[in-house]
Amino acid sequence: MIILTKKKWEKIREEVGLTDLRFHDLRKTFGSLLAQNGIFTAITQKLLEHSSPNLTNKEYTNVDPVLRHAIEQLPVGDWLRRSSSPRRAALLADFAHKLLTM
Repeated sequence: MIILTKKKWEKIREEVGLTDLRFHDLRKTFGSLLAQNGIFTAITQKLLEHSSPNLTNKEYTNVDPVLRHAIEQLPVGDWLRRSSSPRRAALLADFAHKLLTM
């Protein structure tokens, strides 16, 4: 189990230059990725420690297969490649590595 204190969190963010990144941003991304990859709501609920499946569905509405299919038709990857700087992508990768190896 990783114990992440506020001091450690702030130090890692500062080291990789992502001082505006919030822990909740990572949590939200994790939940969205689970939903987008077809993970059952009950599993996502338990992993995120939500009090009910309704809360999970409310937060991650893209669990609906029809909505997921519609989202998959969007060229999101192209949009991200055009709008994200390579530096920010490298910073995020470095941040994830530091977080996982602490």
